[in-house]
Amino acid sequence: MSAKKISQQEVGFKIKSIRVLEKSVVFEAPEKISQDGINYQIAINVGQNKDTQSVSNTLAVLIKNSDSESIYASFKIQCEYEFLNFNDIFDGKETSANLSSQVIETLNIITIGTVRGIMFSELSGTWLQDEILPVIDPNSFKEQK
Repeated sequence: MSAKKISQQEVGFKIKSIRVLEKSVVFEAPEKISQDGINYQIAINVGQNKDTQSVSNTLAVLIKNSDSESIYASFKIQCEYEFLNFNDIFDGKETSANLSSQVIETLNIITIGTVRGIMFSELSGTWLQDEILPVIDPNSFKEQK
């Protein structure tokens, strides 16, 4: 369990579940990969569920050829965090914007590390086994409406 402060308020949470929502891997290596190699397309989505008093962090990763739209692997993994004082934090509001940037950063760090481990395991033994999810700044994600 972890605790952070939000405006004099303790935030306690724990990992409730980890789910692989989607995964696909091309098992045959292509004949040619671009000179720029392989790149990663990464998106994260934070949402809340009042019924389960939890916040979910879903990370989607595409491993692609830099020169084309060829996708070699894709993963969509959800980490769900149970907040022990959920009602105090969200107070009936419908947005996870009530979470401090420190708490969101912590959730992103945990989720990114979890996804890196799952991808490492899933890609082991394939031609993509050396494609380890790079180090990602957990604050680099931009909010989109």
